Amino acid sequence: SLRTLQNCRHETYEDCPFYEQNQFASDSRLQMLFTYQLSPDDRLARKTLQAFHASQGPDGLIKAQFPSGFRSTQIPQFSLFFVAMVYDHMRYFADTSLVRRYLSTIDGILNYFDERLNELGLVGRFHHDTWAFIDWVPEWSVPGKIFESCMPRAYTTTGAATFNSLLYIVALMQAADVCSFVGRHDTAREYTSRAGALRSAVNYYCHEDGLYLDGPSAKEYSQHSQVFAILSESITGAAAKELMSRTLEDTSLAKCSYSMQFYLFRAVEKVGLYTQSFQKLIEPWKRMIADNLTTWAEFEQNARSDCHGWSASPVHEIVTQVFGVSPALPGFKRIRIASQMKLLESARGTFFTPVGDILVFCTKDGGLDVKATANVEVELVLDGVSSVHQLESGKMVAFSRKFVRC
Repeated sequence: SLRTLQNCRHETYEDCPFYEQNQFASDSRLQMLFTYQLSPDDRLARKTLQAFHASQGPDGLIKAQFPSGFRSTQIPQFSLFFVAMVYDHMRYFADTSLVRRYLSTIDGILNYFDERLNELGLVGRFHHDTWAFIDWVPEWSVPGKIFESCMPRAYTTTGAATFNSLLYIVALMQAADVCSFVGRHDTAREYTSRAGALRSAVNYYCHEDGLYLDGPSAKEYSQHSQVFAILSESITGAAAKELMSRTLEDTSLAKCSYSMQFYLFRAVEKVGLYTQSFQKLIEPWKRMIADNLTTWAEFEQNARSDCHGWSASPVHEIVTQVFGVSPALPGFKRIRIASQMKLLESARGTFFTPVGDILVFCTKDGGLDVKATANVEVELVLDGVSSVHQLESGKMVAFSRKFVRC
C-alpha cells in the first residue's frame, strides 16, 4: 500500500503513475484518507481540495478529473466524493477555516443532485453527455460502449440507479456533520431532512424481498446497493446486519471492485461483522501478492493499471481497524483505540496523528500497551467496553480487560 501511494502522488494525487496519471475525485478521496493514516502532513490534501474547488462549474459540479489539459467527460457522482474529502479532513484535522471555505462548494454540489430528483423522489438521469460511472463491474459492461458501461442496466432502462440516491444520502449526512461542526445548524437540519426524504423513497421503490434493487422495479442486484443502503442508514440495526451477512454470502450479486471494497469494509464495520469477515474481505489483496504484484492493481478483470492508489485499502484497515487507531473527536482531540484483538496474536506499531504519535503494542495475553508523545485523551475499547483515559507524554500504560494496570 505504501509503495502504491508513493507512486501515485507527485505534484497532485494521481490515479496511477503510468496509464492515465490523472487526479480523479473519487480516487483522491481515498488516497487522501489513506495518507492520513501514514502522516500528519496534509499539504497535498489541502492542495487537492483547493484544486477541485477551483474546478467547480456553473452547474455546481466539480470536474471529475482536475487539473486536466483536455476536455474530459464529466462523471457527476464523483463530485459527491468532494463532500467526503472535506468531511475526512474535518475528522482528522478539525480546521474550521478550511471547512468554512468549502461549504459553498458543497452547497453547489448537493444542489445539483437535488435538482435531479425525479417524480419518485429518487436521483434520476444525468445530462446526456456525462458518464454515470459507478464501478468496474463485469455485469455492467457493454462491449464497445464504454460510456454506457460501469453502471447497472437499471440506470439505462428506468432512468435511475439506486446507488446514486444512496451515495447522495451519504453525502448529505457528511455535509450535515461539517455544517454542525462550524455552527451552521439550520443548514445541517436541512440536509438531514433531505436525506430522510430520500431514504423513504429508496425504501419504497427500491427495496424488495430483503434486498435493495439496482433501480426502481428492476430485478437486478449488486453489492453496491446493499453496501450503500447500510452506509446511508436506509436500513439499520439487526436488519442491516442480516442484509450484510446476505450480501457477503450471495454469489449472484454483482461484486464491488477493489475501490468499492473500501466501502464494503465500512459497511461490515458499521454492522459489527468486521472481525468475522476480515479474512474473507482481504483475500483479493492476498491474491495480488500471490501473483507477485508489488503494488495494487486497478481492478481484477483488467490489470491495465497494476499500480492504482484507490486500491490501497489495506493501509486504512491495518491502522483504523486492526490496530484500531482513529479520531474519536475531530482533530484527534480524543483518540479512539479499538484494536481488533482477535485478528492479532501480538503486534506493535507507531501511528502518527496531528496531536502526536501513538505507540500501540498488542500482547499475546490479550492486553494492550499504549504510549503517546504528547498528553492526550484516549477512548479505549476492549471487548466492546469503552473507557476514557488521560495519557501522559512518554509514559507507557498497560491495559487489560480489567482496563488499567500501570
